Amino acid sequence: MSILRAVFYCRCSTEEESQVDALHNQVLESEACIREQGWCLAGSYVESKSGTSTKGRVEYNRLFEDLLTNKFDIIVIKSQDRLMRNVKDWYIFLDRMLTYGKRLFMYLERKFYSADDALITGIKAILAEELKLSCTNVMLQCLDTESRCIFILGTMFRVDSRIAGDILGITPETYRQRLSRIRKKMAEFLGEYCGEYGCGKCHCINRVNYAIQNHRISPDKLDFTGAAPAAYQTMVEVKQAMEAVDDLSEEFSFCKTYQSPEALKTFIKKFLDSTTISVIQNA
Repeated sequence: MSILRAVFYCRCSTEEESQVDALHNQVLESEACIREQGWCLAGSYVESKSGTSTKGRVEYNRLFEDLLTNKFDIIVIKSQDRLMRNVKDWYIFLDRMLTYGKRLFMYLERKFYSADDALITGIKAILAEELKLSCTNVMLQCLDTESRCIFILGTMFRVDSRIAGDILGITPETYRQRLSRIRKKMAEFLGEYCGEYGCGKCHCINRVNYAIQNHRISPDKLDFTGAAPAAYQTMVEVKQAMEAVDDLSEEFSFCKTYQSPEALKTFIKKFLDSTTISVIQNA
């Protein structure tokens, strides 16, 4: 009987230090799995890219094309979400894989993927994504108000330190220092406890049933994955509008502390009715 040939696919979302360590661990675990199963290592596909789509994922697309060849028999992955978070692309991958006689082994669960599990796996992947987003929201709530604002402004909106400092009433240098500390704090927590982003043992896909039982998520009411994603351009427009508002604030420098003149009231009213403000309000 010939020895089965196996390849592995490993992925993390970014090239940050904590993610690089997690990616390295995935590679070591995949190699160990192949040795333990007695398979022959025939290749590897490793990258730091988001799993929400196939765009820009060189190694994933190389693997997808190699499904058409006779280079290997088995694909080893850590878990379903390492390969793909997008349910539609997940099914496209599976269809080609099964059509060309390949098998998928998930080493966390120590089992081969079965075509009979397709519907269950797809639903579970959606629920795992909901749990991950819920957990992220809870982590933000654990930060104090100022730290949460700094993290959101710096990480999500990428607001300039001068503007962020003005918003929070601190100097740009203080803002940058606190943002650096908060990012490090979040990265250390994720690196220690989260199996999705670090070396922890907590994996969303394995916590779905527990989360449902404890009402952390509800399959019939998905608050996060059921919402329409915001386009990147929308975030850019909101950021630009926030910066424009900050620039316009200089117009108020002439204001006195006593009763405002009628001209100022008119100016403020026009400003509040402007397109710039509507962009922020409607985001």
